[in-house]
Amino acid sequence: MVGMADCGACFCRVKCILLYQGKKEEVRIYGTVTDIIQKDEDMNRHIEKAKELRSPEKCYNCAETIMMAYADDLGLSETQAECLGCNFGGGMKCGGTCGAITGGLMVLGALGVSSPAVVGAFQRTIRDNHDGMTNCADLLRENALKGGEKKAHCDSMIMESIRLIDELADKDK
Repeated sequence: MVGMADCGACFCRVKCILLYQGKKEEVRIYGTVTDIIQKDEDMNRHIEKAKELRSPEKCYNCAETIMMAYADDLGLSETQAECLGCNFGGGMKCGGTCGAITGGLMVLGALGVSSPAVVGAFQRTIRDNHDGMTNCADLLRENALKGGEKKAHCDSMIMESIRLIDELADKDK
């Protein structure tokens, strides 16, 4: 079924063309390389917090956003969470591993998730969703080649990471 809908893959509130792949949870968003697993429930509080943190008035980096979205769960103040993530945005400020990935790994660890299988699943899922790429510079370059905007791409990476954190943290319990 092809149709217009609010895709939920980024925070831009733009209408995107969606193709439902026969399963209610799977949605392919054309124009991006990301497959987003869309749950039936409303956006969770971590996503809502991330939207607030990525608003034009604030716009924290990817790692800061993820750390701050989970600050309450981790017993941290937002300032502490921001400080922990500040040097991981922009691929550790040098185009290395994406801040949405490093932020996600920090949150998983802080939540007590350290199983190599679960951590590997997190990394593998993101890598597989992005043609093997995990470095910020590579992801942004590929996005630009496809005509994508940087902020929308980063927002999508943050959302993907948060969805995976929530899914994998639940499975690890």
